[in-house]
Formats: sequence, C-alpha cells, structure tokens
Amino acid sequence: MHPGHIKYFQASKEMGDILVVTVTPDIYVDKGPNRPVFNQSLRVESIAALECVDYAAINKWPTAEETLRLLRPDIYVKGQEFEKLEDKTGKIQKEHKVLEEIGAEMRFTQEIVFSSTELLNKHF
Repeated sequence: MHPGHIKYFQASKEMGDILVVTVTPDIYVDKGPNRPVFNQSLRVESIAALECVDYAAINKWPTAEETLRLLRPDIYVKGQEFEKLEDKTGKIQKEHKVLEEIGAEMRFTQEIVFSSTELLNKHF
C-alpha cells in the first residue's frame, strides 16, 4: 500500500456511506515475479486499519465479478486510469458488465496515481 492507495480509498469513501475494500488473493496477483511483496493477510490488515475503510476482505476470485454479484453495491469505484474502461487484462470490462447486470454505478476517483511496480523498481 502506498500514498496513492490511501488517497483513492479516502476519495472512494466520500462517494458512499460504507467503504468495502477487497484485496486480490496472492495466487491471482499478476504483477510479475516476487509479487505481491506483502502477502494477502498483511495487505488486508493494513487496509482494514485505515479510518476511511469500513470493511476489508480477501477476494476469493481473480476478478471482482463474483464479489460484486454477492455484495451488490450501489457504487463501484475505480481510479481514473480506468475511466476509458480499458485495461490489457480485460478485468475492468468484465466488472463493468456485472455492474450493468446488477444495476450498480461505476465512478472514478481523480487522485494522484502511483504505480506500485515503478515505486518498487525505483527504490529497491
């Protein structure tokens, strides 16, 4: 977790009443070798400790699709880097389709964006 994540969570919380954050399970993190740096338990505990987060959990699946179907949020928030609904993995497109299915709204934060990969490569 880095400052960009914290700003993103804070901005997300302002868009709704309850902020639920899920963490990608270690086995589905596709950021390259030696990732994630911190295991899923440490990541979710760190996020849960933030004042703006009401609930934090480890997602069971590679994408948020099934979690969205289970939680049925009114609003699903992503960072502005996903505003064009494009990502090379295709995950954002699948999630957007589920949001349409359940009648939820997708919103985007406009916070500073950091890349965890770039930060790790630069400082380690």
